[in-house]
Amino acid sequence: MRAACCNANGGAFPIFSEIHFNQQTCQGWSSMTPEEQRTLDLFEAVESRPDINQRQLAEELGISLGLANAFLKTVLSKGWLRARKVTTRRWLYFLTPQGTLEKSRLTLNYLQRTLKSFRELRNQSDKLLADLFTNGVHGVHLIGEEDFTDIVGLCLEHHQIRCLSKIIKP
Repeated sequence: MRAACCNANGGAFPIFSEIHFNQQTCQGWSSMTPEEQRTLDLFEAVESRPDINQRQLAEELGISLGLANAFLKTVLSKGWLRARKVTTRRWLYFLTPQGTLEKSRLTLNYLQRTLKSFRELRNQSDKLLADLFTNGVHGVHLIGEEDFTDIVGLCLEHHQIRCLSKIIKP
């Protein structure tokens, strides 16, 4: 994300300050591992559709049918899901109490990492904005990804710096 700065008189401040908040630098702060995400997605799919078949599950998770089968076997062996045969080729899947606990653990870990990420980004923003204000900057143009510009935008008030414009990059 970049911030173009203006001095108190409204004139252009002769710097572009690069704020290094992007998906690459923040990767892993709030994201889940692929296995954690797949497990959580599986739990949600089974909860919303207990009669889901393996082909539908594979499609929903974006994985091959063979991998969906292996993944289901793993989750069943861990005791997180229970399967009940309805017909010769039809199964119903249920989240067990252990599965509900694992789903809660995954969700809580994700939320904790997300909050940690937010706090770190907010602290970095506060330091940068304090430096800019010390150098006479009273307005910035924010350019970058929406999540990051929003966090910087929340910090602006505390530093008596105005957001002059926001350009959101996809």
